[in-house]
Amino acid sequence: MTPFQLACFISVESHLSFTKAAEDCHVAQATISRQITMLEEELGCKLFDRDSHGVQPTSAGATLAHYAPVFLEYQRNISEQVRNAVTHSARNLRIGVGPYEHLLLRQPLCKLHQEHPSIGIDLSSYTYHVLLTRYRNKVLDLALCNDLCAASMTEYTAHELCQVNWHVAASVNSPLWSLSHEQQQSLAGQTLITLVNDQYDGVRRYCYDRFISMRMVETNFLSTMLEQLQAGMGVAILPPFVAGMLPPGVVMRDILDVPHTQKFYAMLSPSLSPEYTSLLLRILSDALGPERSLEPSTL
Repeated sequence: MTPFQLACFISVESHLSFTKAAEDCHVAQATISRQITMLEEELGCKLFDRDSHGVQPTSAGATLAHYAPVFLEYQRNISEQVRNAVTHSARNLRIGVGPYEHLLLRQPLCKLHQEHPSIGIDLSSYTYHVLLTRYRNKVLDLALCNDLCAASMTEYTAHELCQVNWHVAASVNSPLWSLSHEQQQSLAGQTLITLVNDQYDGVRRYCYDRFISMRMVETNFLSTMLEQLQAGMGVAILPPFVAGMLPPGVVMRDILDVPHTQKFYAMLSPSLSPEYTSLLLRILSDALGPERSLEPSTL
């Protein structure tokens, strides 16, 4: 079971397609098929069912999908520790952020790099589901996420970053803006674009309660959502700090009569040294507002 085999497996399981996995891994489709076959022979079980309807993981494949990212994560961490031992370098800080929360890190990262340029940062953005997987695998020092995700990180210390009312974003040419104020509040006749994070996304629950008859479409990344907004394919409900990265022709306005309110947290690992903990809290507090003390919060 090699890292490359697992990477091929993860890509097939993610895309549910051998063709897309080949594109993702930059290899021929025959190579993907061969690696999966070798895995199945080694494990003695079938990992995928393939028919005219597509590709689906078997129960064995679903189990491997749970552990494969863990294996690759640990391998990367081991390699990092070995390289750092050779160069006598401190290990990198490992930071994971949710689909929106990387925007809260812009100023803190600049400040951290200016004050401590020797500190290495491993920074990755995930869906909340994957972020929780990284948390459970104990490979993150700091996670930035929403309140629902943070509540599942029971071993980490929560520090509230902000509480915000979400706004509506749409193309400047969207028919939404020509509606009456009352119709805008109900997003009448609009298609709502949401991220695929049902289990941890309070936005979808808010929308189900408020906009029962509305058509919803899904996407998996904030960047693709913004592309859809720019193309005029629908509207989205977003935290206001996303406004700084809206593409040309997309505007955001606070029009909801009953706002969706959500808190965002910095979650710090108990294994993080006191020096790094103090440093990160100071940097976050200074960058996000002098009035915020980032005291531990109760979820």
